[in-house]
Amino acid sequence: MKLGRYSKEPWQDTGLLLRGAKFSASERTWILDELESRILEGNLPIEESQRWIEDLCDRAAKGEPLQYLLGRWGFRALELIVDPRVLIPRPETELIVDVIGEILSKNSVQRSSTEDEVIVVEVGVGSGAIALSVASEFDFVKVYGTEVSSEALEVAAANLRKISRDLDESLLNHVEFLLGSFFDPLPTFLRDRVGVVVSNPPYLSEELYRCAPETVRNYEPKIALTPGQSGLEAIEVIVRESTRWLVPGGALVVEISPEQEQATRSLFDKWGFLEVDVLLDLAGRQRFVKGVRHGVRFHPNC
Repeated sequence: MKLGRYSKEPWQDTGLLLRGAKFSASERTWILDELESRILEGNLPIEESQRWIEDLCDRAAKGEPLQYLLGRWGFRALELIVDPRVLIPRPETELIVDVIGEILSKNSVQRSSTEDEVIVVEVGVGSGAIALSVASEFDFVKVYGTEVSSEALEVAAANLRKISRDLDESLLNHVEFLLGSFFDPLPTFLRDRVGVVVSNPPYLSEELYRCAPETVRNYEPKIALTPGQSGLEAIEVIVRESTRWLVPGGALVVEISPEQEQATRSLFDKWGFLEVDVLLDLAGRQRFVKGVRHGVRFHPNC
């Protein structure tokens, strides 16, 4: 273990503590890596390392997720700050960036008439995982992200600064986070100019939320998990309102719960989206719905 370069006395019981807390072998490795990083970065005095481990084990015993215990977590190629102000980034959500990449690679998305870039809007940025991944992996995009929670937006902004320092300062020019509900904070000049709208919205019904693990209900922000009774409330707003912002031929991609496939398809159809498709996650479950905006403004008969 790399920590062996230091005196072993401060953490001679660390392994026993972590095993006693029932962390898996991989989790113990992540924790020890985090401990070493904090010491090397000067954020944790070496003489306090044992106390840090003990506090971490106590918090874990109460059910706090490991991602919050560590304070940062990986998403695709990025290392993100995460805490209880934001939803923990899930591995299945990483695939939504691949879906966006496929859309962008087909050259079917119109670029801005004034700038050589594709406008991407993420509704509900949370930690900024999706928006920052898109901006860092595709250099011809400008990403606008909206977020109704001011606390979550603080985390997203901190991650933007962090990723810019880690990867490329120019990223600051390609990402803009805005406080507000759904599309409300977007500048009006973006109407009919957005190439891709993407969202991992709250989609658990109240019933599913009540059945979620205690670690989810007790620690992750409810506002990011459930929008209301049916779980479709946020998805319905995003599908409807995105038609006001997408260019003709622009694409909408939303993450869903598998049992919402048919209902979400119906919403895409109702609001005139074409080429509607449902994509699977790593476990083979229906996880993403994508569609292309009709070339003419579409008003459903309702």
